[in-house]
Amino acid sequence: MASLLNLPNELLLFIFKELGDLDDVAHLERSCRHLHSLLEYGSHRLDIFRAVIINAEHHKYDVDLCYFIEANQAYASNYIDKLIPADDSRPRYSKFFEIYDEGVNTLTDEFVWWIACRWQGLRILQDLYLNSSINASFCRSVYTYNEHDTSCTHTCNRLAAEGPLHKPNVGPLTLNTVTSFSSRQTQRFYQALTAIWLPIEALVLARVSVYPTSDEQQIVFDYVTDIWEGDGRGSLSESFDILETYDFVWRFLGRRIFPKVDDYTSWTRNRHFKAHGSSEVKAWDNFVKFTRQYLRPSSIIELLLLSAWNNGSWPSNKPYYLQQLGHADEALGVVEDDTGDPMSPYYSLADIEVGIRRKLRDCGRNSPPGLGEAFDNYREKWWTSDARGKVITWEEDEAFIINRITVGLKRTQPQP
Repeated sequence: MASLLNLPNELLLFIFKELGDLDDVAHLERSCRHLHSLLEYGSHRLDIFRAVIINAEHHKYDVDLCYFIEANQAYASNYIDKLIPADDSRPRYSKFFEIYDEGVNTLTDEFVWWIACRWQGLRILQDLYLNSSINASFCRSVYTYNEHDTSCTHTCNRLAAEGPLHKPNVGPLTLNTVTSFSSRQTQRFYQALTAIWLPIEALVLARVSVYPTSDEQQIVFDYVTDIWEGDGRGSLSESFDILETYDFVWRFLGRRIFPKVDDYTSWTRNRHFKAHGSSEVKAWDNFVKFTRQYLRPSSIIELLLLSAWNNGSWPSNKPYYLQQLGHADEALGVVEDDTGDPMSPYYSLADIEVGIRRKLRDCGRNSPPGLGEAFDNYREKWWTSDARGKVITWEEDEAFIINRITVGLKRTQPQP
């Protein structure tokens, strides 16, 4: 350490800025008092965090995400006084393009601190994924390969029968983890979380915006579809990470926040989920699927800790809580000259799978044919035993993943 400390402060700051993630910054800072004091001086910490965030692949969604969150929070402040705010307080559809299409990418000081807090705070979801009891419950939970399988009453009944998710026992002497993540796997999990959070914020903004005509409305929702399907997303490994993370955080944890079929109406105010002649359990399933389109990772953490694992006593006003997320607002925005055909956009895991099939078709130019069909077969027959609860620990190599899903066509037993 003596040789490192002999370097001028300018070089030490340069070394900090070249580190791989914010954890590395914290680890190096804690190694001695001098380095800690150096980060505490002036704007050094802020400048280092900004450099690391800009350079890190796992933060590639963070800047756009900050802008979408900022826009949605600005509008959500109108919910304090009104259930459905007046149209003149709504964002114009151009706000969506200002953020997404025009590439607003200035990383403000405030956003740097947002991202630093997000990097640490979302670690709770990683800890849950790695917790042995939670992971086992996730792997045993009902697996609906096809999102529309829940139209079957039998499947809805099985989902409802799972009940609440028990709070994990984690004492000071036992971590109760399935395994531990490497720093790279931690980055992958975070990147997958923000890759899903981004289209959720984009969808919420699209749903509360004002459009001159249905043409502009259709264009914006087409963009939202592209984001959900991962248009322009990176590697095949990242797409599989996103699939696994959505399944765990939104479909598993998100559903277990609302475990009681007869209690879902306490979360709603004016929106109805029971079709004529349908059962209560089907109405509950409709509510859960609709609601998770509005749940951010921070919301899921909050609801698990303060509601699901606190005897359901929080929040005191459940409809108002969901209202703050945009749940009770317009589902398609406000169209001033509404002469187009009606839309009914619903986004789910199926949209993520569409993006994976597209990527597999691209891979197929140099790989065995029929990768899309192999993927569907693997998802239906082998995913629960071979991939669920494990994907983030897989190798990132494309050939490894392709081999994994194509071998499934030939084998009779899952791989170890």
